[in-house]
Amino acid sequence: MGRIRVALLHASSVVGIGIWATALVGLLGRPGVEADMLHHGWRAWLVVATLGLFVLIVLLVQGYMGLPASAVKFATPRKLMVEGPFRLTRNPIYLSVLLPLAGFSGYSLHVAVAAVVVYLFAMTKWVIIPEERQLAEVFGDTYTRYAARTPRWLFI
Repeated sequence: MGRIRVALLHASSVVGIGIWATALVGLLGRPGVEADMLHHGWRAWLVVATLGLFVLIVLLVQGYMGLPASAVKFATPRKLMVEGPFRLTRNPIYLSVLLPLAGFSGYSLHVAVAAVVVYLFAMTKWVIIPEERQLAEVFGDTYTRYAARTPRWLFI
């Protein structure tokens, strides 16, 4: 019998999807949200637009990195990315997840801010810090110098 292979999602995908879905579920119980989404109100378009922009940024950055659009897991890094979007932030893809989370602000600023704060905490603790340890092991002083001059997030 053949084995069924399941590609496990990268931890960053689990965190991002989980927080986005939780925020969406939190919004659905609010008055007017479901009607606005069903009737394609401007708030619904804001969520769709920010989600689309997020997908576009992910595809562009993964293309820049030489990764296929279907990449869900990452192997040991072979090259330290320091140019292009990586000049501004060490985590351009993770940073782009903030766009669809911020898109919820049209419905509830409180939900959007809570989702962003939880996302930043969870991603930093469970995804980015372990990745940074791995990058330091693989690239040594080159990574340490890059990390010292380039923020983890955009301005922090």
